[in-house]
Amino acid sequence: MAELKDATDRGVIVFNCSQCFKGSVTAVYQTGHVLNQVGVISGNDITPEAALAKLSYVLSKDDWDLSTKRMMLGANLRGEMSSGPPKPPRKNRAADEWDLVDAVARTLLHVNGSQELTALGGVLFPAMLGNAVVRSDLNKLDELKGFGADFSAQNADGRTALHLACALGDVRIVRYLLLNGSSVHIKDKFDRTPLIDAVENDRKDVVALLRRCGAHLNSPAKHVGQQLCNAAAKGNLQRLRSYAAAGADPISAKDMYGRTPLHAAALTDQTEVVEYLLSLHTTVFTLGHVDAGPPADLLGVTPVDVARAAGNAVLAERLQQHFNNCSARGQKQSPQQWNGNGVEIKEKA
Repeated sequence: MAELKDATDRGVIVFNCSQCFKGSVTAVYQTGHVLNQVGVISGNDITPEAALAKLSYVLSKDDWDLSTKRMMLGANLRGEMSSGPPKPPRKNRAADEWDLVDAVARTLLHVNGSQELTALGGVLFPAMLGNAVVRSDLNKLDELKGFGADFSAQNADGRTALHLACALGDVRIVRYLLLNGSSVHIKDKFDRTPLIDAVENDRKDVVALLRRCGAHLNSPAKHVGQQLCNAAAKGNLQRLRSYAAAGADPISAKDMYGRTPLHAAALTDQTEVVEYLLSLHTTVFTLGHVDAGPPADLLGVTPVDVARAAGNAVLAERLQQHFNNCSARGQKQSPQQWNGNGVEIKEKA
């Protein structure tokens, strides 16, 4: 032990790992505690192969000082250790904030039996993660990560921390969860993904971030069409924009009766929504994605017919004039892909 102490005092990094199939190297038992006292870093349940790779990575960081390298070796960086050592309370943190959440998380590290640990963790970790998300507490999330929390863990309703973060719209929290393994594709028991939560709460920045990470609308087309029609009927222009940003098509989307958002807006005299949809129609018609004429539902009724039946002659005339202008500009061009925002997706050669 004296030689190890002398080596660590000279700046030698000693990383302790186990070759056992079960168990881990920690400071909670006598031998591990003694090694920790002389400066040996506990590798928890890291494998020898992962330990060598981690050493290579950490030692290559010339901009890190010795204490930073030692700290990073003992931390769970990318899942190479199922859990990291509990982090000490920060000096500026009130004593009563080192609360039950931390105590429970630390206790889970030492539960005997994988089945018992899985059962307890599956119930407790989602609740603790949700609490941290609601409080926008990045430090708490980082601590729970160190305790082995799975950021894709689902609660009783099948919802993850990412579902909640997307609904609340905190981009910092959403980005942290995505960088630490949260899946954008998990559905809750109501068949909702994090993207749907972001869209239906009009979290524009979150929607854009999720889309960059591969999220997409996976609800049935008629369900999306119904939601778009509902938004149009209520004059909820922001919701229409949110769905468009998520990849929906407000022009061609239809509900189960073949009605489009333009039908709904014409029926309820939502002039602002009508103008928004007509501007989109002009764009996608120019790109050759839709016909010049008005869309018809299953009974052959168009938005122009709906406006007339509702007694809104001015709106009916506005709609008719728009479609007449489109017809005068030429026939439908060859179909191409459209991403829901009037932006062409060009096919690769």
